[in-house]
Amino acid sequence: MFYNLQPKSKKKLYKRFLNGAAILGKLNSPKSKTPQIDSRASEDVFCRTFQAKDLGRKDISIDACKLKDGIGIKTFQGGPLQKIAEFNNRKKYPIPSKPMDIANSISKYRNIRLEDTWNSYSLKRMIYHSVFRKSNQEIQIFEQPMTPINNDKIELIEYKNDQIIKFTDKKQFYSFNRTKSILYQQFSLQSPLDSFKYNFNKADIDFYIENIYPEIEEHVAIDSVILKLFSEKQKAVPLKSGLNQWNAGGRKRHSDEVYIPIPRKVHKEKPGFFPPRDQSFRIETDTGLKFLAKVCQDSDKALMSYPNKSLGNWILRDVLGMNKNQLVTLNLLKNKNVNSVKIDKFDEGNYKIFPLFKK
Repeated sequence: MFYNLQPKSKKKLYKRFLNGAAILGKLNSPKSKTPQIDSRASEDVFCRTFQAKDLGRKDISIDACKLKDGIGIKTFQGGPLQKIAEFNNRKKYPIPSKPMDIANSISKYRNIRLEDTWNSYSLKRMIYHSVFRKSNQEIQIFEQPMTPINNDKIELIEYKNDQIIKFTDKKQFYSFNRTKSILYQQFSLQSPLDSFKYNFNKADIDFYIENIYPEIEEHVAIDSVILKLFSEKQKAVPLKSGLNQWNAGGRKRHSDEVYIPIPRKVHKEKPGFFPPRDQSFRIETDTGLKFLAKVCQDSDKALMSYPNKSLGNWILRDVLGMNKNQLVTLNLLKNKNVNSVKIDKFDEGNYKIFPLFKK
């Protein structure tokens, strides 16, 4: 398999990156006993570590390729039954009514997609590379072949309703959800190729941020937005939200806990400017500070960082020069000649943020 052929140094680097991604995931889900790794982060880590071509945003059967290897990258927890394909286009993928016909049709569609990917990238091998996360904090690495479904040997299993069609080709177990149009496969979780225990190490967060996200080149921004640091509707800085989020009740908060509001009109005027909610991206300040950020809260109304205090430390201490536990007011912003920030987008994972000074 692919992983076993990699140098020890690359394997060590890969596990360190995964640990960094899991630490960031832990900050998002602090109550979870299982390490959390975003699927896109898992793809980024794999491609950056092993210098593979990143295909994760393409609608094909693999997420990466290197030389003649096509690799589907999975990260999951819980059970071994995992999504491998989706067939939402009913014109392209008509679904019959009878269970056996459904199994045959879905298998045919799946095999065509595999063949198209195989031919498009001139592959010699296709595999699944899985990062399995356990509740005991262990992270295991598995690999197995990505094979076509043998249409000649399909047998239905446990047929109980019209919405879940379970079947096998005597090599793999599959389940098709008619409501969601998703095909699942049961992955083997026996005999991991490698494993390690998740541990919180701040150095791994910094290492992850610095190395997984490519350096931003100057003067190549593809778009930008301006975000006000106060509520235009209220014509004030809210006392318990936005730049004063640290002052909100409910729990103990760090004095640098803030978010920058994102008005609805920004999402309407610049749809897709920010990644989807809770998907991390790297942001760099005008002073060269780098940290991860994400869009949060209902209606995607907040730009936050994690660690959460990174954004607050920059905007409250470096830009506004404020003391801890000092409330931000509209008059204070006026006195500082700062009322908004500009965010430049360089690609889907890299942004820069600048304070805008009123003239």
